[in-house]
Amino acid sequence: MGAYEVNASEDGPPVGETEPPGILTTKKPSPIQSLVRISLTVLLLGLIFGVVIPSFADYATVWDAITSLSPRTFLLLAAVTLGVEIAKAAVPVILIPGLGLRQSFLADEASAAVSNTIPGPSGTAMRYLVYRRYGLSAADFGRSTVVNSIWNNALLLLAPSIVVPLLAAVQPV
Repeated sequence: MGAYEVNASEDGPPVGETEPPGILTTKKPSPIQSLVRISLTVLLLGLIFGVVIPSFADYATVWDAITSLSPRTFLLLAAVTLGVEIAKAAVPVILIPGLGLRQSFLADEASAAVSNTIPGPSGTAMRYLVYRRYGLSAADFGRSTVVNSIWNNALLLLAPSIVVPLLAAVQPV
């Protein structure tokens, strides 16, 4: 059997036919699995907003800063933030066949929430788990992560060497 071939069953293709690359069949979670996932999500959100954030920030100060913005500035900030988040989610959509923008966006936000709360490579592990939940293969996850990491690091290293001369040419010191 090939890498994507499965045995004949009610849920899969007949023997000899293959699944499209990148997409694996997944089963619907049981009610207990769903309850555990919901409980863990609520626990994580409680940890983030009830313990971690209050340890270094005051909600009243944050609220005062937000309410001090003009409506125009607030809308501009919201639009730029949304644009950045969508652009970040678009990269895996380009790199992984079968991954939708909504799925990528949710995986990115979930991994960022976990990464900012739990030390270590927790964000990468969370993204992998979410992608597997969507039925994507480990190989697709690995390839997209490596390619995305290479480009991100290259841009971070190259951007100053491009921007600094441009700024020097436009605005002499």
